[in-house]
Amino acid sequence: MKNTLVVISKNKTITADTVAPIIREFKEKTGGKVYFYVPHRHAIDFLKENFILYDAICEVSDIRVISYGGKFKRKFIYISTLLYWLFLLVNGAKFIHFGMLDIWPFNFLSFIKSNNIYYMQNDTFSTSIEKVEALVFGMGDTKALLYEDFSTSRRIYCKNIIVSDSNNYILKNPKNKGKNIFILRGTRIRKSWLEFIDNKYSLFNNYHNGVDFSRGVIVYALTTFASLEALRNKNTTKQLFLETMHILDNMKLDIPVIIKPHPVTQMDEVNNILDKMESNNFYISYLHPTFLSLKAKIWLCNVYSTTCADAYCMGVTTIEYTDYSDTCLQALSGKSFGDQYIDHFIQNDSDLLNSTIIKSMNKDDKIKNLRCTPIDSNDIVGALSSI
Repeated sequence: MKNTLVVISKNKTITADTVAPIIREFKEKTGGKVYFYVPHRHAIDFLKENFILYDAICEVSDIRVISYGGKFKRKFIYISTLLYWLFLLVNGAKFIHFGMLDIWPFNFLSFIKSNNIYYMQNDTFSTSIEKVEALVFGMGDTKALLYEDFSTSRRIYCKNIIVSDSNNYILKNPKNKGKNIFILRGTRIRKSWLEFIDNKYSLFNNYHNGVDFSRGVIVYALTTFASLEALRNKNTTKQLFLETMHILDNMKLDIPVIIKPHPVTQMDEVNNILDKMESNNFYISYLHPTFLSLKAKIWLCNVYSTTCADAYCMGVTTIEYTDYSDTCLQALSGKSFGDQYIDHFIQNDSDLLNSTIIKSMNKDDKIKNLRCTPIDSNDIVGALSSI
């Protein structure tokens, strides 16, 4: 099974988004077989909503579901999948996973052929999110993140680790010493991915027929309307959405506002608010962030997300209009979770948001060149395709 790659994703779309450019390059270089596994069926539903990403994966891989059906059927599928993975591994296949192969019984694969297995970080961009969440909310591996105490940290069993930053706490864990380290950042600004997106350019007209994209757009990236611990109150997410929508509506903008939902966004709430807006200039879109960044003049959000990093690196002005709690603000020194990818951080000041949008609109144009450089320290595609 030489030139075979098995990717074991998570339910979260971010993992598929991170690895998609790599599996496409692997396929182009080797012409080999790619298996793309997701844990549950609803993960495929999330992918299909982001149809450009879904197409990017489908074009080069065989998508499979690890778990479905009743209790006994799920157990049978788990066992048969594990045995098939073992067969592929001993015959030379390479594996990329995001944590599943560090859990029993799947971790035993690393005792068979550890050199052929690669653990990959979820996000292709480096931020302070994990550390701040550990400090403020007690989330994640708090001992390791805050005190470099790895006594309760999990071990990565395979020989290869892929992270976006050489300072990642995973690399400081003594249990992970002696690994092959791949620093891989900005997979979605790699040349191959940008060329793939550029070849989909006609989708602007096909997907949003009649919408004038010629002068650019404002993209408003949404999150959930459920309570988020980082924000001031339980209803802050919905309040921020209402405020932002009214500001955009009152501005009578002459370019489209593209509303980009998250997979967990409550769309009934979105549609209810849209019905109350005076402007007919709002459009809902599930196009990929890299694709939307080609036309965006402004990328707006209420809580930092990875889409902001995509837009920032593509040269788009990024604005975060939010209302963090005092505790969160203090931990972040009054900045965003993804500060390095946010041009304008606005804390609960609607007038400032309004003026910032106007100033950003009046700029000559977005920056023409990428503001970030993709990093690939040890040629990950070369390693995956080597025999």
